[in-house]
Amino acid sequence: MASGILHFGQELSERFLFLKNAGFSIHRCATFLEFQDALKYEADRDAVSFSDLEEEALPLALRAARSFSSAPSILFRTRSLLSFSADGSQQVEMPLHAETDPAEADFDLIVPPSASPRAWVGSVAALIARGRALIRRSESIRERAKRLCAEAKAEGERFRTERERARSARTFTAVAAPGWTTLGDKLLTCANCGVEFVFSAGEQFFFEQRHFLHDPKHCRKCRAELRSGAAPARRKTTLACAACGASTVVPFKPNQGRPVLCRPCLRKQDTKMGAPS
Repeated sequence: MASGILHFGQELSERFLFLKNAGFSIHRCATFLEFQDALKYEADRDAVSFSDLEEEALPLALRAARSFSSAPSILFRTRSLLSFSADGSQQVEMPLHAETDPAEADFDLIVPPSASPRAWVGSVAALIARGRALIRRSESIRERAKRLCAEAKAEGERFRTERERARSARTFTAVAAPGWTTLGDKLLTCANCGVEFVFSAGEQFFFEQRHFLHDPKHCRKCRAELRSGAAPARRKTTLACAACGASTVVPFKPNQGRPVLCRPCLRKQDTKMGAPS
């Protein structure tokens, strides 16, 4: 898999030649705005590189790279940084990863100008390999975190369901006060929407304590709509007219044995009943 490097600043002809010969692809951005757009909108690169030729714009470009990309950063130095040897007898060039400047500590790899191409190209390849491994690991951690969140959410739903089921199935047995009886859940039909709902043992016990004589006629949803003042949607029933046999729709559930008439037949019946004998 070819490795891509996003470079900010002037072209480093010799460095780029070694990288291209090693199989790397390089996308160079001459301006900061072009570099920022490439970080935001183009495909992620395996590494982001800079040079010390853009000394003034370098901190701003590095902050943008840290903000919009997780790729490792490389600094190509064009000027030699020399340091005295341990005995002070001669000056030597600082090696790779040298932290002579606090600002350079922000880079993952620093390439001196006189470093051997074989050495620094190999260091770039190793850095990109470590970066890819870290990205794969972070993606795996994110996927695992998503699975754990989904499992926790499902476990919470199961817990709430079991709690409601246990609350609904709880029975109240007479232990002290006379007249208490063992209660069980009832399955009732809503008079408004026709949906079956559970009249739990706890609710029955509450009704007994308040001396309510009748079971509830509406499900919880319809009761909430009635309490809020909204007109709940009434159930409609389609059946045949008892007089003419035509199909008609009524906004209620008819009782057994009671004939239901369509509007025309109902008007005729009302007219007959209102006519003088």
